[in-house]
Amino acid sequence: MNILFRYHLGLILVALAVVPGCTPDAGPAETKAPAVPVATRQEPAPPPDSPPPLDAIANMAPNFVASTNEPFWTVSVQDRAVVLTGLEGKRVMQLQSNEALFDGRNVIAIDALGRVEVRVTPRACQDSMSGENFPFTARVTVDQEAPVLGCARAQ
Repeated sequence: MNILFRYHLGLILVALAVVPGCTPDAGPAETKAPAVPVATRQEPAPPPDSPPPLDAIANMAPNFVASTNEPFWTVSVQDRAVVLTGLEGKRVMQLQSNEALFDGRNVIAIDALGRVEVRVTPRACQDSMSGENFPFTARVTVDQEAPVLGCARAQ
C-alpha cells in the first residue's frame, strides 16, 4: 500500500475510535442518563479567631492599646488622639495617620516633644513579664529611638 493511503486510513480509524458510537463494530449508541449537577465542595468557614488571608487587609479595629516592657510604654489609640504613658509621665498626642495594612495597622502621632509610631500585626503575643496573652504583636518607636517590641489588644 501507498504510504499516503496508510496515513489517511490511520487518521480515519483514529477519528472513528474517538467518536462514540462510530466504531465499525459498535452497536447502537448508548443512551446516557441526563447529567446530574455535582455538588461543589464547600470550603468550611474559618474559625472566628483565625487570621485573615495574607493578601487581605487585616481586620483590626482602629482603636487599640499597645504596651512594651523595658522601657515601659503604653500607647492608647482612640479616635483622633494617642495617649503615650511611660515612666516619664503621660503625653497626649495628635493622630497623624491610622492606616489599615494587609498585615496589620500602622499609627503615627505627634506632639511638641516628638513623634510615636506603632505597628501592630495580628500575631499572638505573650507579655514577657506578666505572661498575659494578647491577640496582637506591637512595635513601638518613640521619638526616633530604637523600636521596642510589645503586645496589643483592641480597646
